[in-house]
Amino acid sequence: MSKQYKLPPSTLLGIPPSIRAYYVDRGIWLFCSRIEGEMEEAGRRASNPVFARTARLKILNSYIDPDSVKTGKGMYKDPAATVKPKEPEVQDLGANFFG
Repeated sequence: MSKQYKLPPSTLLGIPPSIRAYYVDRGIWLFCSRIEGEMEEAGRRASNPVFARTARLKILNSYIDPDSVKTGKGMYKDPAATVKPKEPEVQDLGANFFG
């Protein structure tokens, strides 16, 4: 977003120009540079463009959702997770059932 608007992250976050803004900008730049470097390296090691894209996305996802790497979730959506189980039907037996 910072690149798109051509503004430093601290300005987008509403931090006034100060030493704090400098360190916020620097920290975000270092963090994003590390991710981009790892993504490029993963892409270079892949055998074809499709695998390269998948490897890059896996690196990005590991930073966005670290638990997804441990569990293997997050790369593909589980189709069964979108289906809600049906509620069991409750039948009204009426007031005169027992008597």
